[in-house]
Order: sequence, then structure tokens, then C-alpha cells
Amino acid sequence: MITLLSRIMSSMSKLIKGLAAFALGASLLAPSWAHAQAELDGKAFQDWTLRCGTVSGTDKQNCLMFQEVFADAEKQQRLLYVEVAYLPNLDDPALVLVMPLGFILQPGVGLQIDQSEPRAYPVRYCVREGCVAEILLDSQQVSAFRAGTEGTVIVQNRRGQTVSAGTFSLSGFTAALKTLQEVSPPSTN
Repeated sequence: MITLLSRIMSSMSKLIKGLAAFALGASLLAPSWAHAQAELDGKAFQDWTLRCGTVSGTDKQNCLMFQEVFADAEKQQRLLYVEVAYLPNLDDPALVLVMPLGFILQPGVGLQIDQSEPRAYPVRYCVREGCVAEILLDSQQVSAFRAGTEGTVIVQNRRGQTVSAGTFSLSGFTAALKTLQEVSPPSTN
């Protein structure tokens, strides 16, 4: 139990350091990828879109894949923002979930792929745009995303009821991740 806990804490520590480095513009890509990234920026892979650009405060390029889920057809009320990226010095991709404000933070969020048992994750922080959970996806989770059709984010509302914060599609996830691995490969960005 202690060994498992220490491995989880070590992975979370790496994730946090990686996310901080990514946010500070520490991503580093080989120059030959810059042209490929520019051509891929905005490319859709079914329900996922690739976004490539310059990391804030640097001239470095990096890519990520994302999906937005809206409550209305006019796309005025966003329910979820889902992002996957490779971070510096990490082999596994990181998943970032941004959920709407107004739920109980303490229990964290659950992430359920299709009808599988939900896995719980902590909420890292909340900002005006919503509350953020940062998850380092291991190979088992990536396989579940590839094989699945949808992911559901589960939270507790203010009345303590377990509810869905939204569901995102996994259609196109495999192709988008393959392309992301090619242009922003693990442990080299």
C-alpha cells in the first residue's frame, strides 16, 4: 500500500512539475517539427482538434489536442474543456479537465470511460473559467480512451448528489493522439 502510494505521489509530483514547466514555456521541440505543427494547427480528428503554437514567453512550439463540450447549440455555455498534451520529461500524456464552477471540491472528480468504474482525481484549483483537474494518463488509461466511445466527468453538486458534469466524445482520440505523438513526442518536448 505504501509503495503504491509513493508511486502515485511520485507520478503526481512529476505531473505537477511538468505542467508547471509547460505553463512557463519550458517546452522544447526540434526545429524540423515547426513546419509540420503549423500545418496541423486546427486540424480536426473527428471530435478532437489539434492546437499548435508558440509557448508563452518563448519561441518554442508545441501541440496539444482538445475538445470542448457545450450545453447549448449556440456554444454559449461551456460544460467541459478537455485537453491532452505531452509535457517535458514525461512519457505519459497529461489530461486536463476544466469543469464549470459550483460543485463540491473535496471529493474531487470522477472520470468514467463508457461503463467502466469511475476513477477519482483531485481538483487542483479553480479560476474564473472553471475548476481544473490535471491527470497523468498511464498506458492502461490511454488504452481505455482508445477503445472507448465517451468519457463522463462526475462531480458532487452542492446538495451532495453525484451528477455528471458532462460527457466528452472519444471519437478521433486515437488518430489525434498518434499525430500528437509524432509532432510533440513524449520526453523530448
